[in-house]
Amino acid sequence: MYFRRTLVVLIEVLILQVCLSTSAFPKDSEQVPIVLWHGMGDSCCNPLSLGYLKSILEAHLGNVYVKSLKIGETFLEDTYNGFFLNANSQVEEACRLIADDKKLQNGYHAIGFSQGSQFLRAVAQRCPFPQMRVLISLGGQHQGVYGLPHCGYPQHSWCDYVRRILTQGAYTKWVQRGLVQAQYWHDPRYLDEYRENSLFLADINNERTPRNESYATNLARLEKFVLVRFNNDSMVLPVASEWFEFYAPGQALEIQPLEESAIYKEDWIGLKRLDTSGRLHRLAIDGDHLKFTEEWFLSNIVDNRITRSQELFCQSSHHDPCSVHSDHFLEMGGVRCVVLLLAGLALGLGQAQAAKQLPIVIWHGMGDSCYNDFSMGKFAANLENHLGEDAYVKLLCFGDNVVEDTLGGFFQDANRQVDAACRAIAEDERLRDGYHAVGLSQGGQFLRAVAQRCPSPQMRVLVSLGGQHQGVYGLPHCKLSGLSGPLCGLVSRLLSQFAYFGWVQHGLTQAQYWHDGGRPDRFRRGSTFLADINNDLVEPSRRNRTYADNLSRLEALVLVRFNLDTMVVPVESQWFEFYAPGTKRIVPLEDSALYKEDWIGLRTLNEAGRLVRLSVDGDHLRFSWSWFFENVVDKYLKAAD
Repeated sequence: MYFRRTLVVLIEVLILQVCLSTSAFPKDSEQVPIVLWHGMGDSCCNPLSLGYLKSILEAHLGNVYVKSLKIGETFLEDTYNGFFLNANSQVEEACRLIADDKKLQNGYHAIGFSQGSQFLRAVAQRCPFPQMRVLISLGGQHQGVYGLPHCGYPQHSWCDYVRRILTQGAYTKWVQRGLVQAQYWHDPRYLDEYRENSLFLADINNERTPRNESYATNLARLEKFVLVRFNNDSMVLPVASEWFEFYAPGQALEIQPLEESAIYKEDWIGLKRLDTSGRLHRLAIDGDHLKFTEEWFLSNIVDNRITRSQELFCQSSHHDPCSVHSDHFLEMGGVRCVVLLLAGLALGLGQAQAAKQLPIVIWHGMGDSCYNDFSMGKFAANLENHLGEDAYVKLLCFGDNVVEDTLGGFFQDANRQVDAACRAIAEDERLRDGYHAVGLSQGGQFLRAVAQRCPSPQMRVLVSLGGQHQGVYGLPHCKLSGLSGPLCGLVSRLLSQFAYFGWVQHGLTQAQYWHDGGRPDRFRRGSTFLADINNDLVEPSRRNRTYADNLSRLEALVLVRFNLDTMVVPVESQWFEFYAPGTKRIVPLEDSALYKEDWIGLRTLNEAGRLVRLSVDGDHLRFSWSWFFENVVDKYLKAAD
């Protein structure tokens, strides 16, 4: 054992020396800034998705400035706007954000993810100053979509019926104004109706007459326009839309090549000019929507299309030499040195384990989705990579697609979500012998409810990352202390007037853990979720003793608090601490009735040394993977060696 640990240390020291010796040197000239725009169901600053990509770019390029566009005041508003704010209004706001940023005045590159791609293209066409230099489109729907995600035709004939039905409503004014995705719904069988009523796509594709000549002039100023298509994309129908190709007019089966389309031949938006001058790049990757490796992204996009000034041989070709093949998801390991250090650890320890690795169940937070490959997909992949080939990671999903799952996190009754999670866990044969669980943000308290209400199969370790176990009393970024305290306090009191109405409790997930400590009886009577799982009831005799029995069976309850959290008010809720009734003073856990009377088993866990409280100096869910592996995964989730 001593020899092996010594070997591990030596390996890691050698790898660290390599990392330090090969770190990026300062660039000869200042890097061109980069602007990012996320896709549907994501947000500007999710540390597991766009926040992670931002850190990759900054680490790889060195002194680069990366701006991730946020359409709204908060990340929740940004996520919501991706579904419901008129695309033209979003583009107008993006143009303003870019124009007001002094660091972008000399030009910038842009990378769009999914629908963020066509939105950034609209920025290039409508707002030529400051100059967009290179535009990267990753899975953008530039000719729109005609079909639901995961519902391909002709593989599933009923899907054609569904999309015909959707067309009946997609072009009505109230749908166009209220649903972003309807603004790039493109029915090739009703082109006149599409061109007349589409508020966004028909305009930026210049499909109406008279055509806006500035669109073609502005887009043709790009140094490069890079279109990345995901060959196995199940979200975008048809996939060819990612290369500006679409169904031939009048039918919805045969794809018309770009070069044969009117948008290209008549050069409505400048694509022909870009292509004939070698500035239109088409790349293909074998994978589902937005599934690519960090290595592929850095090599084929960042190094070859952003940082290099010379043109590539295959830049305007769509033949096999330019296709990139990948069988792996985007890995989350951060910079390559961290991955190497983990690889050195694995090499030193060997592959064999004395104990079987328990499966891990993950529940995402508000505004995220199990289908989001940039966040939860990477989270699961990184855990599996770290734990080894025997690891099984299950992402809990609440709906058949990213839209349903994301919206469910806002509008589906929390109790129904917990019931569905209990069924999904009970029906999974691989979880029958027990499992560990990791909850992110509100997923933390939801998984705790699973542990309390559904003891079989047994949850062994529960890790809560930023969970709001005593609920929230305040809006994100609006604390009751400081200069904004009086205003935020007023807003919180106003929200409390409505939060406990029955229709609000059943229709808004976050209302179910709204906790007005100043009026405890109203909270206890009105809360349909948090008051129950905390056994915080008006009549103490009605407390559910099984909640304490079940939770205290955990081998470990790990509570991770983010000390600089601006999303959770108060931050102490992440450690089961909360305001004293009617005050701004935080009551320590050990002084609370919840603990002293052991309503849910916390005291039992703590006295047995199984209640673990960790803290991280960062905002909501901001942590490094090295910290997570060292302090959480290896100590509490990984099978003993």
